[in-house]
Amino acid sequence: MVNSKNTNTSSIKNKKNSKNKYLFIFFLIFLIGIFLRFYQIKARFLYGHDNDLIAWIVKDIVVDGHLRLIGQETSTQGIFIGALYYYLQIPFFWLLNMDPIAEVVASSLIGLFGIFSSYFVFKRIFGETSAIIASLLISVSYFVVSNDREAVPTTPVLIWTIWFFYSLYKIKEDRLNGFILAGILVSLIWHLNVTLILLAPLWIWAFLYSEKKEYFKKIIVFILTFVTTSLPLFVFETRHGFMQTGSFIASLTTKQGDIISGGDKLRRVIFLVAKNVKAWSLTSEVGGSVYIFLLMIAGIYIYLLISKKINKFLGLAVCYWLVVYIVFFASYSKIVSEYYLNGLFFVVLLGLVLFIACLFEKGQKYKISAQVLVAFFCIVNINAFLTKNINHSGYVEKNNLIDFINYDMSSNGFGCAGISYITDPGYELGYRYFFWKKQIVTKHPSFEVPVYSIVFPINKVDRVDYTFGSLGLILPEERWKSGNMKPDCSGGNTNLTDTMFGFVN
Repeated sequence: MVNSKNTNTSSIKNKKNSKNKYLFIFFLIFLIGIFLRFYQIKARFLYGHDNDLIAWIVKDIVVDGHLRLIGQETSTQGIFIGALYYYLQIPFFWLLNMDPIAEVVASSLIGLFGIFSSYFVFKRIFGETSAIIASLLISVSYFVVSNDREAVPTTPVLIWTIWFFYSLYKIKEDRLNGFILAGILVSLIWHLNVTLILLAPLWIWAFLYSEKKEYFKKIIVFILTFVTTSLPLFVFETRHGFMQTGSFIASLTTKQGDIISGGDKLRRVIFLVAKNVKAWSLTSEVGGSVYIFLLMIAGIYIYLLISKKINKFLGLAVCYWLVVYIVFFASYSKIVSEYYLNGLFFVVLLGLVLFIACLFEKGQKYKISAQVLVAFFCIVNINAFLTKNINHSGYVEKNNLIDFINYDMSSNGFGCAGISYITDPGYELGYRYFFWKKQIVTKHPSFEVPVYSIVFPINKVDRVDYTFGSLGLILPEERWKSGNMKPDCSGGNTNLTDTMFGFVN
């Protein structure tokens, strides 16, 4: 006779060992994610205007004491990003003495939360195997790593879509936490990317699929959660005559600057989606037509549906997810950039994860194929990251250049200086926070002040006095070095008084 007590004990022990094995694997995956997000954190920080703007807004909150309801203005006039991302930066700016490298630290930590999120959500819905695969793909994906290190307010869009998917399943299961999560996610749309609202009808779709027990109570909870977490938006709109609401409606009903429309615009959007799918599936460095990768994902979902690995609910949800993005941006008159379509990333991730998980479950022969696919994905993406050429015109170079300007001004007794830029339009941005941090008083270039000229790229001029990576610096004219001429530093500090693109008080 079999001893049931011993059998139960053995079963519990096996489950515990299996759980520990998965946790250990996830821990290793998490360590890889940490390495890829913090390796050469300063050298790889391509500090540009958006990063300068983030630091400037944090300064406005922390130093100037301006408790903001909004962040920067988006590319659509009159519409602003919510301020949450900037407030999340504050602890890291404090800890790092207001050094803007805090942006990458905060953004990378948010990215690590994305690895945890993928593991948690896939484990709850599809099981441990899918959870491990999802967290590994998120951890090593060159696209995701680059996104996490970019440090811009739209960085958490990928995480939002992961939790959005989780909320769909919880609402479908008629769970109260699904409605609470949905209320929070709706309020976060303003802080991330307003086009995420395109996915909101899927909550209704999930609700219609649910058993709808005590549905009135759950809808009230959703509304209360949404209203509570959206108070900054409501306060701002009320105080400013619903300016953003009007601007949003106007953006949908007036021309936004794109020169193509109709069939040409549709083909353009499909091309960008295919291009993104290729970058998300492997990297943009891999050869081959971008449309092959789009067809590959479509084929994966067809296989998953035919083999009944996904149900009708999920199949229709994915179909809507893809189609609504294509239709909206094909009909929207604004010029479409690749990052507008980042809300589609989860569709690609989900298909890849479920397909690879299916291979693992079909026997040893298929399991080896799955292992080869995962290994190939990891090798290609990690190699793309490690071999990526560093653009030597970012955080390190700008910081060193302005450090030198500060040193040279002090050595020559300059109380202020003019700053000129010899570069293409747009590349003169991304310096102002550094000037503020070094407490350098700037003036508009003139004969009354010594002028330092920043050059990028260096081949724009015949010579420079100093180089800092890809940046060049031309020192003031010799007449200022005699010590007989003193700069006219009367008036304000232009670094503080000039307008800044995207920044409003």
